[in-house]
Amino acid sequence: MRFFRRNKEVVKEEDLAKDLFLQGSSSDTVIGRNEALKIPSISSGVNLISDIIASLEIKLYKDEGGNIEEVKDDPRTKLLNDETGDILTGFEMKKAIIEDYLLDGNGYVYINKKGNNVASLHYVKASDVYVNEGQDPIFKDNVIVVAGEEYKHYEFITLNRKSKNGSEGIGIIQESNLILSTMYNALEFENSQVKTGGIKKGVIKSMKKLSQEALDKLKESWNKLYGKHSKETCVILNDGLDYKELQQTSVEMQLIENKKLNSQEGYKLLNIPPNLFDGPSDEVKRQFIDGAINPIIINLEAALNKSLILEKEKGKLFFAVNTKDLSKGDIEKRYRAYEIGLKNGFILTNEVRYFEDLPEIADFNYLRMNLGEVLYDVKNKTIFTPNTGQTHKSDDLKGGELNESGNKEQ
Repeated sequence: MRFFRRNKEVVKEEDLAKDLFLQGSSSDTVIGRNEALKIPSISSGVNLISDIIASLEIKLYKDEGGNIEEVKDDPRTKLLNDETGDILTGFEMKKAIIEDYLLDGNGYVYINKKGNNVASLHYVKASDVYVNEGQDPIFKDNVIVVAGEEYKHYEFITLNRKSKNGSEGIGIIQESNLILSTMYNALEFENSQVKTGGIKKGVIKSMKKLSQEALDKLKESWNKLYGKHSKETCVILNDGLDYKELQQTSVEMQLIENKKLNSQEGYKLLNIPPNLFDGPSDEVKRQFIDGAINPIIINLEAALNKSLILEKEKGKLFFAVNTKDLSKGDIEKRYRAYEIGLKNGFILTNEVRYFEDLPEIADFNYLRMNLGEVLYDVKNKTIFTPNTGQTHKSDDLKGGELNESGNKEQ
């Protein structure tokens, strides 16, 4: 019997040693939304992307035989851009669903309809939504459940990331939980080092066997010193106990380097070039727009056209995000681009003024042609030659061409 009792004592001491050595080390951490947003690169990246997209105006257009015209004063664009009919503004609603899209994989907006008309739009947290997926893998029909109430999928604007069923997707938290856990634990470790003043860890050597009471007190003191959120700076050792400082681990020695690498990995999860914040070149900015912004915009436009355009309107009306502000470079580059367009006759002066948010010049719809200063009015289909002051209908020019003086040659 003595043999078994000794074994039990040995096991207990080994368990204590494991507790002492493992205390302060990070166990497996499952990252949720709150933890992910405590990681600086994730928080700043999500804010940057959602702010940019939320600030862009959503417009409604009509396609009439290839002639695209903006539809103004449609109540749906007001709900999307300004007043949603809910507490949130249009900007706040768009920002919220983009954040949910990136982190959770899903952004939801309930469409409150009065007949065929959209009365209001209501953002719903992704965490408050449950999707009951249909059993048919081909003809999918999902039911969206919110607060115990069931809704058809077409009653919502659903913005899904990497979706396989059209109603729910995968966010970066689920997709990249391990790397996010590593980044979060590194922050926790750095925080604990700061709180303890950078106290190095060590081992305690005892000259004699300690009583259970002494072991418990030692364990308690050790935990206070090296615990995850410890603010203690020292432990008083009894007679016969000797403390030996351990050397720094590779993690401790490379903390600063790892912090930089973790930051870069966080940006990569969001398709943000890591050097975007270091005086980026035009190429880096283009990579950011093409990789992080445009795919979400295309997804958003598809979601809006799917849910807010009536069946009888499809093929004629469509929503599009106004992205002209994204392509605005410095003023000199823009004006050079406009000059090329004007000289080569594929852009109008009033279109340039529209791009620059300037009022149009009334009745100035002239398109430059190749014959000197000959101007073509695209609305009235007339050709005007400033040198001679002559105006011709384009239909009247059959059978001859204009010479450089603006006169028709036979």
